[in-house]
Amino acid sequence: MGNTPLHLAVAANKMPVVMLLLKAGADVTCLDHEGNSLLKLAQRKLSLLQNCADTETSKIKEEVQSIIDMLVSCLQQQKDIEADRKIETLVSIYSRLILSNTPNKVQSDVKDLLASLDGLSIGNQPADC
Repeated sequence: MGNTPLHLAVAANKMPVVMLLLKAGADVTCLDHEGNSLLKLAQRKLSLLQNCADTETSKIKEEVQSIIDMLVSCLQQQKDIEADRKIETLVSIYSRLILSNTPNKVQSDVKDLLASLDGLSIGNQPADC
């Protein structure tokens, strides 16, 4: 276990780097030095966004889109027979989010996304990284 370039990019909020690493085949099953998966890191980011009532809704939407893009890329990389259904769920929630025009509705959509992440299994089998 250790911080991989992918974990460091997620922690530093460098989503273009995250996407590049995922497209290059970075192992999404690795855990960081604290034992966190990418899914756990995404959940933490979303929890922070959910509690940022003072942040512009457009910025929150942008951050959430980046997180969803990352999660979709992770799911596409795995050999999960449920991946398409999971991706569809993420895209559906994001579609609602982009139509949200009030801070309360955006926060509600972020909450729904957080709840749906419990059903995702990205990196369930930690690799020896």
